[in-house]
Amino acid sequence: MSSNHRFKNFIHRDDLMPVIEQGIIISFFGGLLIGAIELLLSYVLNMSFQWLLLFLIAYALYQRFKRTMYSGHIGFQILAVLFLWISFYIMQLTSLYGFFFVNGVTDITLYLRFLNPLVHFTFLNPLNLSFYRLMNVIEVIFFIAASFYAYRSVK
Repeated sequence: MSSNHRFKNFIHRDDLMPVIEQGIIISFFGGLLIGAIELLLSYVLNMSFQWLLLFLIAYALYQRFKRTMYSGHIGFQILAVLFLWISFYIMQLTSLYGFFFVNGVTDITLYLRFLNPLVHFTFLNPLNLSFYRLMNVIEVIFFIAASFYAYRSVK
């Protein structure tokens, strides 16, 4: 079945609303939980496991979507990737604000500056000077792989 034909299929409302509800729940609470775990692991082990934890969110999205949808549509795959990106943003906010809180940073302008989602996705910008560093390339590869996993697993 071609992608053009899959877009023309009708999305049942009985499928769409529970998928959106589950996606919002997983994005918000999964992002908070994974961000807190990331903060804890970065303090205890001095290592970042955020990309492995991003795969956990993608797997949780897959499990929740699988339980709630009855018919497959390409729109659900796009929603899964969108909710994965939202949970990544919430994970980054939780980890960063937790870091600020633990270190006693009280500058409100700094908190407001990091609410911009573009700040958290600058590692994807190829015009950025740090884009071609090894760690950034690894982050981009894992981000794309997690997005691809979320897209392919929700069918």
